[in-house]
Amino acid sequence: MGFIFVCIIWGYIILAAITIWLTRKLTKSKKATLIVAALFILYPFRRLILFEALIFPYYRQTPLQEIHQTVESPISVYWQDNVWPGFDDYGRHWMIDNYLDGVHLKVLALNGEDGKIYLYKATGEDFKKNKKAKKLVKLRENEHETFRQKDLAVYKKTGKHMEKAGEIMNTQLDPPIYAARREYKRLKEVEIKLITDRAEIYNSASDLPPINYRVEFNLMPQGEITQKLLHADRISIFDTRKNKEIAFSRRYLAYSAWIAKVSGEQPKFDYKLGDISTYEFDDKVLLEYAGVMDGLEITKDNLNKKFYYRTQ
Repeated sequence: MGFIFVCIIWGYIILAAITIWLTRKLTKSKKATLIVAALFILYPFRRLILFEALIFPYYRQTPLQEIHQTVESPISVYWQDNVWPGFDDYGRHWMIDNYLDGVHLKVLALNGEDGKIYLYKATGEDFKKNKKAKKLVKLRENEHETFRQKDLAVYKKTGKHMEKAGEIMNTQLDPPIYAARREYKRLKEVEIKLITDRAEIYNSASDLPPINYRVEFNLMPQGEITQKLLHADRISIFDTRKNKEIAFSRRYLAYSAWIAKVSGEQPKFDYKLGDISTYEFDDKVLLEYAGVMDGLEITKDNLNKKFYYRTQ
């Protein structure tokens, strides 16, 4: 691949040199020669110039993101995703696993990929066994870390590790950690299944019971030309009790190849403006208590799941 890339570069340089020489030879115009040379120099940077120098400065004239209020315990949230085709089974499971703790968030509603709305409820009692298992995981990890720090102190002092330190960690300290993590994961899955089994399913958002906050993810309207160049979306968070928007974030992503959008595959982007991690924006405003490190988009990508994009 690297060799092919080098050949393309040298081929472009040779083509440019020949074209500039012919322009000079045939036109005998210094101005025409400089224009041709400038075009060859600027052509590889055409997209950079188009987006960073021409298009994005226009969108920077208005705020890309504003957060007027953050919430520690939203209690109930409805997430309406109109960009991706709703939350599939994996997405709904992921949201329950990471956010529905029964304390800070007790009610979570999500629009499904099938057009229906799934409402899940939880209380602190739903995760009682899970929490005990999590404490055991933390205890085993602390035991491992305490021994490691003790061994490290000895190594710094003597230049040698404690006798059989590696063997002790591998055979005595690591297995209990793995066992505790497996049991924690098993119990969490059991508890999540109980929650999903009693899900309430609605045909319309208007049928939902009162919910404190609503998150909307929508495509932004664009002109006929710009929509072929850019993907533009906006995430908005509302306090439904006050009918007030408390935060929003806009982003613009340049299609690296417009054919990807036409083909129906997940598109690739190169130049970007705004908060790229859209699915982490609600963490900043509503769901920071969960301490989620990776957003739903990243997790899906890591699992190599294929999911489809809702185009305008």
